[in-house]
Amino acid sequence: MVEDKRWNYKQTTLKQGIFSIMILMETGPIILDADAIVSCYFVEDIFKNCMSGKLTFQDRYGMQELGGFSGNEKVIIIYGVDGKDRELMFDIWKVGKINQQTASGRTQESALIEITFIDTFFPNLNLRRYSRSFVQETTTDMIKWIINKMMLVEKTSMQLSVDDSNTRMDFVMPYWSPRMAINYLMKRSRSVKSGEGGYLYYHNTQDQKRNMQLNVKSINYLLADVDNTLDPVAYVMSSQDMTVQNKILEYTMTGLDRNSNAKVRGGSWKGYNFFRKKLLEQDLTYSEGIDRTMLLGSTSLYGKIDDVASNISICGEPNQDLLKNFSYSEWAKRYNMQYIVTITVEGNEKRFAGQHMQIAWPSYLKQEKFNTALQGKYIIKSVTHHFGPGQNYPYIQKLVLIKNAYHKMNSSYLMQAINKNITQERQRAIVRI
Repeated sequence: MVEDKRWNYKQTTLKQGIFSIMILMETGPIILDADAIVSCYFVEDIFKNCMSGKLTFQDRYGMQELGGFSGNEKVIIIYGVDGKDRELMFDIWKVGKINQQTASGRTQESALIEITFIDTFFPNLNLRRYSRSFVQETTTDMIKWIINKMMLVEKTSMQLSVDDSNTRMDFVMPYWSPRMAINYLMKRSRSVKSGEGGYLYYHNTQDQKRNMQLNVKSINYLLADVDNTLDPVAYVMSSQDMTVQNKILEYTMTGLDRNSNAKVRGGSWKGYNFFRKKLLEQDLTYSEGIDRTMLLGSTSLYGKIDDVASNISICGEPNQDLLKNFSYSEWAKRYNMQYIVTITVEGNEKRFAGQHMQIAWPSYLKQEKFNTALQGKYIIKSVTHHFGPGQNYPYIQKLVLIKNAYHKMNSSYLMQAINKNITQERQRAIVRI
């Protein structure tokens, strides 16, 4: 449930249809009429630290006359299609525009208000500065302390999910924000379960208590689906069954770009040990990165394109082991953004950033039922939740998907996956057509 002393109502009783959007003013909540909402969306993304969104609506309620916007107001979104409503509260971060407009069919003018909102932990994550030292603690223990004590998460009901690291180090936080400290520690962390670095800190809607969840997880942990998030029902391009929720309404894909893979070819990371007065170097080739990465398919996206001279990074790290974690962290994030598929589906609260899904991708070849390269598992990088009029469904979602390997490709040029998470016959998703 959302937490605010002004919010003394049972939220789900105020939900109208699939979703309700409310502005929590000093005097209490104002429920926006569905036809007063011009557009509303919010985004959750495993590569972004916080969720954010934008709301545009006609002010039929005289909100400015009720006291105007002081920065203490909230946006509350309640939504759900399967009877398990999700309730999220956001801070109003910016009132971007207030335009005067005459609504169609109305004689009285109403203001058109545009609001940018962010999740309630954004201020604690970014605006506060602290100084503290840690001695030989694991990086994730330090991150958990920062989140609970400095961001005050322990005083809320929010769930914190952490992929524990075995990396120990001394760390002095020199009046940094929690975000700066967390990002610094994540770049130097190595996961106990996945054995590799590449940590991400993000907020999503995975929490089954229908709230927001905070996550600190390595990329390989997510790719291996340690948390068992795979949707058992495959996504399809077309279906005669009108009840199918996993029907893809439209899709686009980025394709591969040789210009963008320059830093994926490999690189050399430079550090310096001040006590030994020694230059440290850590090379990482594309081939080594592929061997260390969990792939959602059998073959890599590129062939052996090793070139450490394509990227030289001077980071000043004084420890060789931490430099190794640092180099893989940067490489892994770049590689996993090389092949992106974006799909639009009818909205459902079961989906969240970091979830695994399968697509029954049809083949253009007569001898094949499914596309051998593109079928199989994907991981959801981000979910954009859209609410309101002007679309075929009152609630739709745009899913940005990561596909870091081909499911099956007969090519001697591409590299074979050593670590892979692919669909086995006994795990094959239900396909409803």
